[in-house]
Amino acid sequence: MPSVSTDGDERSAVGDERSAVGDERSAVGDERGDVVEAVVLTPLILLLVLLVIQGALIFHARSVVTAAAQDATRAAQVENGTGAAGQAAGGQILAGSANLLINESISVNRGVDQVTTTVTAQVTSLVPFWNPTVESVVVGPVERFRPENER
Repeated sequence: MPSVSTDGDERSAVGDERSAVGDERSAVGDERGDVVEAVVLTPLILLLVLLVIQGALIFHARSVVTAAAQDATRAAQVENGTGAAGQAAGGQILAGSANLLINESISVNRGVDQVTTTVTAQVTSLVPFWNPTVESVVVGPVERFRPENER
């Protein structure tokens, strides 16, 4: 019969117990690290998502404001058009985006030869402490009859 030594087995058993305790401690440490990472990263990811959505809202708001300025200019450009008619036309476009835009202003200046329309509005903000503003300026000639000698 071969001889069996128990000294090595006892040492390895004690070593196994110590390594098991060490593994449990490192697992608890890993869990704490995961919680800290989640607490730090979740607000940053949420802010990044809100910034992307806010960018899309600003892009859409710029398109709406530009369309309002173009319609206002067209309404004021016609031969018998007025600045008030231009403001009304621009206001109709902006009314369709009441939840997107705040503090809208339409300025239509109709001179003898040209119409200048400026539309400004604030975009509804999803990001705290940030109130983006969009503006569009459109300039066009006033349509009127010009006799042959003035052309």
